[in-house]
Amino acid sequence: MEEAVFLYDDNESYEANFSIWFRMNTDERRVHQEEPYSEQIAKRVFNEQHGRKAVKNLDEQIGKFFNKDEGEAW
Repeated sequence: MEEAVFLYDDNESYEANFSIWFRMNTDERRVHQEEPYSEQIAKRVFNEQHGRKAVKNLDEQIGKFFNKDEGEAW
């Protein structure tokens, strides 16, 4: 049986990608009869693998904040 491979989706938030990865990782660890990561450990592992995406996502969010139309309600 072929295992699913997580692919980071740049169209989704860092948090959404983490949620998908965490679920997939937990399922994979259970299949291999390994203890799933706690959320804290999982976040550390995910950040080691994809942390540069968090910075990119933050830059995009800041850009959206500063590029709002002047008449747009906050």
